[in-house]
Amino acid sequence: MNDFDNEILPTDPDEGEEIAERVVGRETYEWVRSLVGAVLVITLLFTFVVRLMGVDGHSMVPTLQDGDRLIAVRRVREQDLVMMVSDAGKAIMWESSQVRPTGRGTQGVKGMTLPDDARLLGMEITNGNGDLFVITENGYGKRTPVADYPEHKRGGQGVFTIAMTAKKGNLVACRVVGPQHELMIVSVDGVVIRVKTSDIPKLGRSTQGVKVMNLSESAHVSA
Repeated sequence: MNDFDNEILPTDPDEGEEIAERVVGRETYEWVRSLVGAVLVITLLFTFVVRLMGVDGHSMVPTLQDGDRLIAVRRVREQDLVMMVSDAGKAIMWESSQVRPTGRGTQGVKGMTLPDDARLLGMEITNGNGDLFVITENGYGKRTPVADYPEHKRGGQGVFTIAMTAKKGNLVACRVVGPQHELMIVSVDGVVIRVKTSDIPKLGRSTQGVKVMNLSESAHVSA
């Protein structure tokens, strides 16, 4: 209810016209205020939300080959080492200086050669210290010192980082960790466990690993 609802209608025509003009003026003011508010909200959303989500210029997307996808992004320095791990149980380590800086619109170079039935799990950056933690889909994992992995030229197939068996399944995750870190391991049925890396055995590359997470018969580790 506005101020005009309780007013007594005037008998003077001039006074009635004045009130009508006041009503029209108030409605016009409210309409303009709503319009300005809507424009302001749209401008703020575009400036602080939409533009921040976009990338000016070209990205890597047009250079991806059919069936390929981007799975890892890491900040790297020239003296760092790159570790790449496949679900077939192999890992390769090479110097980051083997990849020269290029523009966003370039395709990139091959870091690891994969068999047709294998896929890349992830990429980690290390200074040569720490351990590479890996875990299989059936919950078996281990730590192996980064120093145990030979340095290769990029593009190779790598070396085995775990002895693969049907009982343990394929690898599903990898991380370079230190003794001070903790890991969160998640199964496909929504179960999560938290474990200290120091509680996970440190084993050689040719070993099978130990049970890190107990799973139901129909579940497997997802991350």
